[in-house]
Formats: sequence, C-alpha cells, structure tokens
Amino acid sequence: MTRESKVAYPLLTRKHLAVEQAVLRRAYPQFRLVWTAERLAFRGPLRSNYGSVFIVDVRLPPRYPEQEPHLWVVSPELPPRTQHVYVDGRICAHADPFVAYQTTVATMVSVMAGWIYRFERHRTERIPWETPIVPPGRALSIHPDGTLHLRRRRRR
Repeated sequence: MTRESKVAYPLLTRKHLAVEQAVLRRAYPQFRLVWTAERLAFRGPLRSNYGSVFIVDVRLPPRYPEQEPHLWVVSPELPPRTQHVYVDGRICAHADPFVAYQTTVATMVSVMAGWIYRFERHRTERIPWETPIVPPGRALSIHPDGTLHLRRRRRR
C-alpha cells in the first residue's frame, strides 16, 4: 500500500487500515493518521495523571501488522538518559505479548499511556519505575484522554 509515502506497506490493506482507524477513533478520538514520505503513524495527545500533555506517535513499521509498532513521544522533549527509551528515541514499551494481526494501534496507545504514567510518577515522586501500577485488589481503566484510573476490582 502506498500513498505519497516512499515507504511501502505490503501487508497493510486499505481494509485493515480502516479497521485500525475505527477502533482507535472509538477508544482515543483525539488521534489522527499522519502519513508522510517517511512514515505512517497515528498521532495524538495523552494527558498524564499529573496534568502534563504528551503528543505521541504510534509509528507503523513497513511490515505491520507482522511487526510491532514503534512508540514515540513527539513532545515534550524527554530529558537525556530517560529510562526505557532507546538511543534512537523510541519508547521501550510493548504489548505483552505482541501478537501479529491481533494487537491494534489502540492497544499500543494504551501501552503508551501506561509508560507516560510510570515516567511522570518516577520523575515527580521518585517512585521506582518497576513498581507495579495496579496494587492488589484494584483494577485499572484508561480514560480516552490517557489518564489512568484505579478502581476496586469486582468480585466474581
């Protein structure tokens, strides 16, 4: 699939892209498709629980949906030597496990919201990065703006 992009996406059909957009629009309506000569990405703002707004990209690699999308913070600029950021600037976060053809861009935005929460919590409160987000007996929900909310886990 090509548009004005120099990058080919041989596995990504128009139908698959339309489904990705529809699923993402339901979960995160503020995200938009950005297609340039260099990349195909979904970009939008996520608000942290600390009030900061992050503009993030979920960039699709040329072999998507067989390969996992790459996550980026477009703004604000992250401090040097930020934990869980590759040398090239990609965010080290992933859907666990990544399953080709089953993981959606909306899932990756949720993963990014979790990364932002950990980043802000570590930076603001000095809580170790690896500390679990969800304490025992609680469940996590992600608001469409990207903030995370803890709630009591329902008993079955």
